[in-house]
Amino acid sequence: MPNPSPVDTLLEMYDAKEPVINVTGAWHLQPRSIVFFYYELENPSEERKQLAQLFNRIGLRCNVRMEKLERLDVQDLMDWVHQHESELGEYAIELTGGDDQMLFTAGVCYASQPCRLYACRPDGRYISLPSGETIRPGKGEFTVDQRLMLNDVTLDRHGRLTPQDLKQPLLQLAQRMITLQRKHSRQWTDHTQCIQQCVSRADDDALTVLLDRDTCRENFVTADKGKLLMQMLRAGALTKVESCAEGIYVTFPSLVIRDCLCDFGVWLEITAYDAMVSCGQFDDVQLSCVVRWENDKLVNELDVTGTAGMGLMLVSCKTCAPDLKAVAELNVLGDRLGSTRTRTVLLSLPKGVERLDNIRARCDEMGVKLADLRQLTRDGLIDFFRREGAALRAGR
Repeated sequence: MPNPSPVDTLLEMYDAKEPVINVTGAWHLQPRSIVFFYYELENPSEERKQLAQLFNRIGLRCNVRMEKLERLDVQDLMDWVHQHESELGEYAIELTGGDDQMLFTAGVCYASQPCRLYACRPDGRYISLPSGETIRPGKGEFTVDQRLMLNDVTLDRHGRLTPQDLKQPLLQLAQRMITLQRKHSRQWTDHTQCIQQCVSRADDDALTVLLDRDTCRENFVTADKGKLLMQMLRAGALTKVESCAEGIYVTFPSLVIRDCLCDFGVWLEITAYDAMVSCGQFDDVQLSCVVRWENDKLVNELDVTGTAGMGLMLVSCKTCAPDLKAVAELNVLGDRLGSTRTRTVLLSLPKGVERLDNIRARCDEMGVKLADLRQLTRDGLIDFFRREGAALRAGR
């Protein structure tokens, strides 16, 4: 997969609706200057300024220029190229997102004086024409942070878990814990609530915590053989469980695991993260991203987020049957982050025999992919994300 020789100037059509299209060529080719052509814009100077700021945020250093074209006038674009040919230097034409006028002009230019042509294939590969050689991104693959910036969103911080916490022992523990959560879905909520309440009353750095008798009774938590608490001990989420007159003393392996056991949905989120990393289709995967929207200062927390090529995947994790509000919120979030290059997934672990028939129909209407973890093994979940990641990379 070659790196192209440097491009002095990149010519392409401006896409007012999808920021990713405007970045694809520059991200791969690293031009010194880029000229965006447009037909109608209310304020092209403001668009140019915003593009320049966007390029700067994601680390692209190039001069940005906007030029108006007459619609359906092929000669207009050809004349512009010939008039400015001396100042363009080694130039290339980017065809991704271009209309028939751009395609025809590029063909004429190539026939009269061969220039470099580039486009994004339907499968997501960026190629040189006419050779069809795949071009490696000059800036490397997109990270989640960089991809969010394309839509004026900033990754402020991570939530309960940071990337440094996501080591192999925690991922392996999550596999055992999600198995227990699937098996004991109704008791799981009670045990999490009990641990959460008792930890909140303990010291911030306490690894041994008393689950007091009253709280245990309210949440049906016991240390009897075979019960969920003892299964957590065998799974490695606890290192010691000891009954006493005041209740049950439990000891956690680490503060990270202690905090995870206080969270109702974190094991499902880690399971999704692990499957996305393991499937091999994503360039970057991040868990629990707290993001800020630049325009209105709204703050959202994204459960699991991944990039595949120029695409972005948002995964929302629900440890119950999701309602219509959850589907609508995820759909709106996907639209705001670039509807044509963003896929949304609702990963659900409903309790018991909760049905998803009604919500599945609504998901289909809104383009949200629904996955029921009760019906998927770990390998099945990995295969699911492998298919979704491949489709995302291809822009489908």
